[in-house]
Amino acid sequence: MNKINSIAFFVLLTLSASAQALESDYSQKIVVNADQQKVDIKKNTVTFFNHVTVTQGSIKLNADKVTVYGTGEKGSEVMIADGHPAKFQQKMDDGRLMKGHANHLRYELKSRIVTLTGDAQLQQQESLVKGDTIRYNIKSQEMVADGGKQGHVTTIFEPQQLQQNKNKQK
Repeated sequence: MNKINSIAFFVLLTLSASAQALESDYSQKIVVNADQQKVDIKKNTVTFFNHVTVTQGSIKLNADKVTVYGTGEKGSEVMIADGHPAKFQQKMDDGRLMKGHANHLRYELKSRIVTLTGDAQLQQQESLVKGDTIRYNIKSQEMVADGGKQGHVTTIFEPQQLQQNKNKQK
């Protein structure tokens, strides 16, 4: 059990390494570009199709289709992205990029939670987590990965000392 706790600690350390998401991202406007859009006023949804790009500060989301669900409360929208794969990235305050991709991606703006489902992957530099579902809370920097039907999660991490040596060689 001690070994498992140590591994979990190193994975979180490597993925977060005291870096936090750029706080300024959340005060930026959300810009969506796509080939088409469909608005359903009754359902309070907007769906964007083909070559969809969503940006908010350093946050970037790319997908084949993105549906934005309004909740009536500004800033609490939910975005559902589908793609082959749908991609998400955000710059951390130390300049490193947190990248993720999956077949299905859910981004809850208010809670700052990204859920990647279907061949999900989350990466920061050389550290990587793969599974069926990955739920990442950007604000608290907590992550839960589930192997789904595969039954396992794959984690690849580079100990911090090796990473520091690589950085010195650059």
